[in-house]
Amino acid sequence: MRTSDHLSNIEIDRVASGIAARLRGWTIQIALGGPDLNKLRREVANAVVSAAEGDWYALAEPVSPRELQRIKIVRWARQTSAVVVLVGAWALMVVQPFEVMEKLADRGLTHVILMCALGLAAIIHPRTGEQIHNALKGAAGMKGQGALSQSS
Repeated sequence: MRTSDHLSNIEIDRVASGIAARLRGWTIQIALGGPDLNKLRREVANAVVSAAEGDWYALAEPVSPRELQRIKIVRWARQTSAVVVLVGAWALMVVQPFEVMEKLADRGLTHVILMCALGLAAIIHPRTGEQIHNALKGAAGMKGQGALSQSS
C-alpha cells in the first residue's frame, strides 16, 4: 500500500513490518506449543479485535529503524536477484554467447530453461510472477491502444 505522502509510506512500512514480525513470533510459539497456548490465543484474539476496530498498532510488534533498513535491503536484493536471473536467462537464449546455447535452441530447450529461470526467480522473490503478469497485461493494453489509434 502506497500513498502520495512519503512520511505516511514510512509509517505504513513500519506498521506492516511490525505486524509481520508479530505474526512470525506467534507462528513460532504455536509451532512449539506448550502450556501458554491459551494465553497466546487470548492475545491473538484481542489483537485481531483491536485491529478490526482500527487500532493496527495492537497487531504490530515494535520494529527498530535498523531492522526496517535491513528489511528494505533484503527486499531490494531479492528483487534485483530475480531480475538478474530472468535477464540472464533471456540473454542466454537470445544472444546465445556460447556455442552450447545454439544447440539447446535447436532442440527447443530454450522454453524449458526460461521456465526454470522464472521458477528460480519466483523462489527468490515470490511476487515475481504477479509482477510479470501485470507487466504483460500493461503491454497488451498498450498494444491494444496502439492498434486502435492506428485504425482510426
